[in-house]
Amino acid sequence: QRIVKELGKPFRPEKILFVPDLPRTRSGKIMRRLVRAVVTGQELGDTSALENPESLNKIKSALG
Repeated sequence: QRIVKELGKPFRPEKILFVPDLPRTRSGKIMRRLVRAVVTGQELGDTSALENPESLNKIKSALG
């Protein structure tokens, strides 16, 4: 409700997921491309720079 009040209805997220970890590179950057791919059901592509591959499974589990 606060997002709607502060920013308006167009910015209200459809769904919010809480996961224990996000996919990160070895330098600690969040790999947003992989998060987007998991959520939209697209092919993951190159995951060689991924430090914690188990985080992708946790996101998939949170999606249901």
